[in-house]
Parts: sequence; structure tokens; C-alpha cells
Amino acid sequence: MSEYYSSTSSSSFYSSSSGSNTNGQESGYRTATSSHTAPDGSTVVRSAEQDLGGPAVFEERRFDGDGRERLVGDSTTGHGGAGARRIENVDDEEQ
Repeated sequence: MSEYYSSTSSSSFYSSSSGSNTNGQESGYRTATSSHTAPDGSTVVRSAEQDLGGPAVFEERRFDGDGRERLVGDSTTGHGGAGARRIENVDDEEQ
């Protein structure tokens, strides 16, 4: 008896660029973003951006099935570590 395994995933891609030439000065900018959702519901978003003549800057962000961002070294990615990113309100009030 054989087992049948079905998986689904989705992905998307977006790219944009612009440029201009003013008084002989060229300027430009380009960006690209792609995302992939795995069957377990986790999502990887990769982006790149670059100014004309400058280095490209790459970023990769990972999210679990509930939409919480996972950091590099997060134990849920199999690399051991910190966990989900959290924003805290920090002020001068004593508690």
C-alpha cells in the first residue's frame, strides 16, 4: 500500500526600477521582492535594492505560520537561538 502526499505552496515576485537624467547627472533605483510560502505555512521574504552605481543590499526575513517574524538563530528554524522578535515599550517610568 502506498501513501499519497500532497503539498501546496505559493510564491510571488515584484520588481520596480526608476531612473532620471538631470543636467547630465544620472540617478536610478531598483528593487525586487519575492516571497515563498511553504506547505507548513511558514513564509520566506527576500528583497534586494540598489541605487545606481551603488552596491546591492539584500535582506531575508522569515515568518512562522502565525505571521510572527523569526530571527536568524531561532530555534524553530533548526539553528537554535532566540525566538520571535518582540517590540517593547521602554520609558523612564519606574515600575
